[in-house]
Amino acid sequence: MKKILCIAFVLLLMLSVLPVSAAPAEPEITLQPQNYHYPEYSTAIYTVKATGTNLSATWYLKYEGKTYNVSDYTNGVEPWEAYAGESYGPKKVDANTFTCIFGGIEEELNGAEIWCVLEDGHYSLTSEKAIITVQGEHSPPEILNIPAKVEAYRGDSVEIRCVAKSVNNTQLSYTWYETSSGKLMDIKAMMPEESSDFLVCSTERPGTRYYVCAVTASDGGMVYSSVVPVTVLDADPEYGPEMEILTKKLPDAVVGQEYNTELKCNDPYGIFKLYYNPGGANQLEESGLRMTKENFILGTPVKAGTFKFSVCAYGDYGEEYWEYTLTVKEPAAATEPTQPSEPEETATQPEQVTETKPQETKPAETQGATEPIVTVGPSLPEDAGFPWWGYLLLAVTVISVGATVTLLILLLKKKK
Repeated sequence: MKKILCIAFVLLLMLSVLPVSAAPAEPEITLQPQNYHYPEYSTAIYTVKATGTNLSATWYLKYEGKTYNVSDYTNGVEPWEAYAGESYGPKKVDANTFTCIFGGIEEELNGAEIWCVLEDGHYSLTSEKAIITVQGEHSPPEILNIPAKVEAYRGDSVEIRCVAKSVNNTQLSYTWYETSSGKLMDIKAMMPEESSDFLVCSTERPGTRYYVCAVTASDGGMVYSSVVPVTVLDADPEYGPEMEILTKKLPDAVVGQEYNTELKCNDPYGIFKLYYNPGGANQLEESGLRMTKENFILGTPVKAGTFKFSVCAYGDYGEEYWEYTLTVKEPAAATEPTQPSEPEETATQPEQVTETKPQETKPAETQGATEPIVTVGPSLPEDAGFPWWGYLLLAVTVISVGATVTLLILLLKKKK
């Protein structure tokens, strides 16, 4: 029975130290299929990239309202295959890159949609749908990289960059568009007019906005990028809500007396500055005070009165405005509340003197009775470096140690 229990314990111990196999992280698409404008009979290539391991890809094509599995060769000849060229189908470039190739695409496939479904045995995710466009005479530039999606917090700096190359070393130009629906067919608002391979996105308000880049070669070839959703979150949960000014009221100041107070907000790196609100008073400088870069109001007031001024607190949390009313008092008015306290202090002094006088005469009458009590009182710890009970404890310790040593010596002699 003991053997069985020991074996069971060893097995349990071995199982407890075995590594627990966790499910892999969910894959994420890093490059969507792009919307190329191919000349007829040219080779059309659509690419998708993703993170993850053990990935497999299945390509789908929507042609004339019906969806077909491009990766499935078991069916008979499908209507779209006659316009895909001599060689077509999916190809795995590396562990995270998958393409679908049409060897000689024809005009009949113009307007069809193509997309990819990625799987790793645990998760499945679907790419955006690229629109197949067969028109023009020149091959489009190739988009090598553009973000699949972007997330940021309000007030962050966000930039989308489109990396592309031309087929014949022609010069490229870039035009950015926005689509309110998130679909390529609904692009309507051109972003900056100048040509640039990057776009600085607005993050002033929370929500999702969709952007598209059109890359055009000088020989006429062009491509529309996939739609890039940029999601702006309201605030970073690690740091809290929007900017809030915590100092709501200022302490009063006194003419001729130095003044120093700090303005505070919920952003640890927030900065205050004077805000010259149109139509509003800003009278801080009239009082003789000033605001520093370290968020302090300081100086020496030069005149009494009520002074109004506005400030702006700004930083990573955004900005907030506040109007202060500062009261500056005359020196006499400022000291009035403290005057009644002076007589109270002087009134108590005679009482303390009259209490001590009788104590000086008492010991003369009862000196013999009170001397032992006085010497044992609180004066001993102040006058003596070592208290009386300390000497007593030391004496007891010495006696105990001596007795113990003597007893040990006697026991050793007895053994001999």
